[in-house]
Amino acid sequence: MTLTPGELSDLSEYLAQVDNSTVAAPVLPPPVINPPSNGSISNPIADNSLNVDGSLADWSAVTGFGNDPADASGANTIDWREVWVAHDIANFFIAYRTEENVTDSWGYGMYIDIDGNTATGFRGFSNELPIGADYLLEAGTFQKYTGSGSDWSWDFVSFVNVQRNGNTAEAVIPRSMLEDTTTLRFYMHGDSSAIGGSGVDHFPNAVT
Repeated sequence: MTLTPGELSDLSEYLAQVDNSTVAAPVLPPPVINPPSNGSISNPIADNSLNVDGSLADWSAVTGFGNDPADASGANTIDWREVWVAHDIANFFIAYRTEENVTDSWGYGMYIDIDGNTATGFRGFSNELPIGADYLLEAGTFQKYTGSGSDWSWDFVSFVNVQRNGNTAEAVIPRSMLEDTTTLRFYMHGDSSAIGGSGVDHFPNAVT
């Protein structure tokens, strides 16, 4: 999987490219604080090497997308701090850390674009999103976009395994549910009104 920051607007997305070869044993780079200057991160992992339990102890060798500042103000906020993505032959794995404890709420959203085409996905109510989101992961619900680009229209696809542990969480999405794509873009959207707060936080905030 090659993960590349995009530069579409001040809200940017990350690009993931996946090779379909079987990974016999992971060959992983050490963690870094910020994405490397060439914009590429590779996180193939061996099958069954990540235990989806909410703890990130087994993610120590997986390179993340760098640290996002603690920039959400007030109480009851969703404030993204770090995000990681890895894959094996059958699944995508997502992990994230927030400033406050993660709760079971729709406010924790991950928009996913599998075709790189903004004309085929949700672009926001005012076309403000950096991607055209074909899928949405909210809490443990995985949904497919069925609208025209700026309306809120999603069909339920499946529940997925999401586990939380304090201020960290993990999720696993079968690659078959993403149409076996070899390229995807994503960005994280945190709506604090879902947990009794106010404001919206994005990850990444920007890519420079």
